[in-house]
Amino acid sequence: MKRIITFFSLLLLATFSFAQSGMIPVSNHSHKLVHRPASTQNHSRSPVTFVLDYDAAEYNIYGQDSSQYQALLWAMNSNFKATQGDSFLQAYFIVAYDSIFDYMTDTHYYGAAMNSINIDSVFVTCGWENNSALPDTIIVDIVQLNAAGFPATPYTILHSDTAITSIGATTNNDYGDFVGLQFAPNFNTTQDHFGVMVRFFGSKLDTFGFAAGFAKAGPCNTLPYSAIRSTFYPNSYSQWTNYASVAAVLPTSTGGDVYYDCNQNGQYDDGTDGVNFIQNIWTAAKVTIDYNVGINNQNTDVATSIVVPNPAKDLALLRFTLPSTNDVSVNVYDVTGKIVANYALGNLTDGSHDVKMNIKDFSAGVYMYSIETSNGKTFGKFVVSK
Repeated sequence: MKRIITFFSLLLLATFSFAQSGMIPVSNHSHKLVHRPASTQNHSRSPVTFVLDYDAAEYNIYGQDSSQYQALLWAMNSNFKATQGDSFLQAYFIVAYDSIFDYMTDTHYYGAAMNSINIDSVFVTCGWENNSALPDTIIVDIVQLNAAGFPATPYTILHSDTAITSIGATTNNDYGDFVGLQFAPNFNTTQDHFGVMVRFFGSKLDTFGFAAGFAKAGPCNTLPYSAIRSTFYPNSYSQWTNYASVAAVLPTSTGGDVYYDCNQNGQYDDGTDGVNFIQNIWTAAKVTIDYNVGINNQNTDVATSIVVPNPAKDLALLRFTLPSTNDVSVNVYDVTGKIVANYALGNLTDGSHDVKMNIKDFSAGVYMYSIETSNGKTFGKFVVSK
């Protein structure tokens, strides 16, 4: 099914959820109709090969309904600097692949059972407009993530690929006309997650464009709709040039992010205000994972898990599904890997189960959880906001 970016002009007020200053105006962003190329899947078992694509996964969750799930186009150039008067533009972005999820089969592969991940290919769906006739450079890096799945700075670059052109990459030399670029790192890691960082260096006359998908909420002030927080949040990070002095990338490791003040009361109201539109960036990775079938049997492990609301403040509900009876325990970890909560649930039958987590005393930030059974562990993450 074809994916489109809907045209509209974005003009609203935004700020960080942790900001103490007044509202910061966001300039207009024009968005054009584009079609996304389909991903190609190639499945096997032990090892298994598939494509990691959070945007496609979220699109499936919303029934591939473009009236509920859309995408916006963002201009990017790593030479943009706030100190030079460049504002409300992206300098670079990172997609953190810490949920190893095959959207074609709704299968989640868990770190405890993985021996290695081979990153065969990286697909970047982008626009690339060259007006200067000077060489532009795109750099695609595989970067290391910390225990919480955050691309902490200084970045540890594990592998790097570079492409250079002076004629742009799209047919009409328009960054709104998208093209798929493929890179072949063929990089192997024994870690159970990784990130992909994309940077574009060129004349300020030249522009790189990337799209990010999101689920739509109701109208937000003058906007026809706002964004709902992604099921896979946070997975997409970017540097807003005008906020570069505040944070390397947004969202931050402590849960700070851009929001849109729909009710215009000068503060973030969860469930009322719109969240960052940059949710699921159109970047995918073809991977092959080597895992222990006996440990990570998808028919006898946790089938699905989710934390709601996410982010949460005082109470959070962890909901998961078991395909068969099993002994279950849940651990919650902070960003350092320390266990901050434990729930021994005992023997549970197949079906859906809920765990009410009291997080009132948790500090703001990103937390991980593990659901442990006799067959292995399921990992996930959620955000606590204060």
